Amino acid sequence: MTMERSTAEREHPPRNLVTNYDETVSAMGEVEGDAPAWHDMMSRAEGNTIESAMTSLNRGLEHEEDYLDEPIVNIVYGIFGINRWFVRAGGSVEFSKRHAASPEQLEKARQLGFRINE
Repeated sequence: MTMERSTAEREHPPRNLVTNYDETVSAMGEVEGDAPAWHDMMSRAEGNTIESAMTSLNRGLEHEEDYLDEPIVNIVYGIFGINRWFVRAGGSVEFSKRHAASPEQLEKARQLGFRINE
């Protein structure tokens, strides 16, 4: 089973930490709204960070063909731990609608091409 990609997803590089690390992390920071503060938090936190997600991905988890069958291997927290970013085994990153700090951030994530975990 495949998931239909939104127009925004087709207009941006895939939001994936394995294949498009820099673009994905930059877009995550843009959604967070205060990218320098978020990146600073990522450098000081002990878990639920980009680094912990990369550690999980580098443990040899294989890419899955079917997007819907990819397990979530890590959850990255947004600023103040409100937003949640789900990182799947193949490196794809989703924004959690349920954990969105604001409707504006949810919309920004959509506009920047992130899949939304409903």
